[in-house]
Order: sequence, then C-alpha cells, then structure tokens
Amino acid sequence: MQKLDRCPADPEATAEAYLLDSLPRNEARAFEEHYITCPRCAAIMRQTAEYVVAVKRAARRLRDSGKQFRFG
Repeated sequence: MQKLDRCPADPEATAEAYLLDSLPRNEARAFEEHYITCPRCAAIMRQTAEYVVAVKRAARRLRDSGKQFRFG
C-alpha cells in the first residue's frame, strides 16, 4: 500500500476526490491514513466535506424545484 509521508501537492483536490469516491483505492487508503494524523489535512477534510454536502444539498433543491440552472 502507498503511504503518504507528507501532505498531497493539492490537499483540497485530494480531499474532494476522496469524498466523492473518485480516488483509486490505494490512493484513498493512503490519504485516509495520512489525514487522520495530519491536523492540516484533517481540517481540509472537514471543510471540504461541508462544501460537498452544501453543493449536493443545493443541487437537490434545484432539481426538486424544477428550475434549470444556466451558466452565464
């Protein structure tokens, strides 16, 4: 198994990919083992988890309202 000795190059993107279950299994496990012992990455995980939940909630509300979202 891959082990992270330091924070990933982009911990926010790694946390988001982890929370969205889009990291390869070995990278997910390595990040799990790292962030539980790293205060910086643990804080990023908490913040990113809150963000992911908020975005999913907003998307669900928009979908349930029947409105369409348009960029621009």
